[in-house]
Amino acid sequence: MSVTTWVGFVGAALVIMAYLPQVVHLIKERCSWGISLGAYTMWFVAGILICAHAVSLNDPVFIVLQGYNVVATATIAAFAKKYKQNICIDHRRLAAAAASQPHRRGEP
Repeated sequence: MSVTTWVGFVGAALVIMAYLPQVVHLIKERCSWGISLGAYTMWFVAGILICAHAVSLNDPVFIVLQGYNVVATATIAAFAKKYKQNICIDHRRLAAAAASQPHRRGEP
């Protein structure tokens, strides 16, 4: 295997690690606050299409990366739908603090 392939697998591993906190928090806390079901659904569909392309190219890095991407986005979308409108205590505090702040002109 080439050096660039190994570098690609390191990048894929970083993507896998990046998803884990979101997945763990969503499942453990049953908290879907701030998760866009529409966005994760589109990422899921995009992941399937890109994974199909990676398979056609026989590219192991992108097959692993997009295979995991499909599983992670499907998991997040499914649990976000299951726990729709649920919010954990930490996010409830953040939402309350944000709601109590006066909005400045020109800011959302």
